[in-house]
Amino acid sequence: MNEIQQTPEVFQEKLNQLETAIKALKNAVNLFPVNMSNEILFDKWSLKDILAHLSGWNLITIRDLTKLMKGEEIAQWFPETAIDDFNEQEVVKRQGENWVVVYGEFYQTLDELLATYRSLNDDQWEQQLGPNESTPLDCIIEDLKHFGGEHLEDIRSATLNINSKYNQ
Repeated sequence: MNEIQQTPEVFQEKLNQLETAIKALKNAVNLFPVNMSNEILFDKWSLKDILAHLSGWNLITIRDLTKLMKGEEIAQWFPETAIDDFNEQEVVKRQGENWVVVYGEFYQTLDELLATYRSLNDDQWEQQLGPNESTPLDCIIEDLKHFGGEHLEDIRSATLNINSKYNQ
């Protein structure tokens, strides 16, 4: 759980930061050479795999935020120790799909994620998403770490390495 004061102004600020991070991530993905999208360049994953697992997280967050808005119960959908397993499942689920399909789903889920966050009213921002005590603000902060931090930097770095390798 975060230590940030949960006010409508803070939510809006974080949401604006998330929108900026998503734009930067989309730009980084668009600058990545498509012909390299299936190459293992990120530990054990390709860019396609990264987008696949991010889409999975986006869909889970959208699902839970939608349940919150409808007043439906949200069960904790995985134990904390299973994050790597979830990531792997999302990658495997999309292995048979081509780049265009995975890329399209990634863009669609990012747009839907932002729209879903924007649909929350002020009271819903501070409500818990199930028994894990996370709030929508916690989710945005986590998304910022992934979209505006680690994945963005990894993709930018790989793009620079590819470009420098082929422009020598």
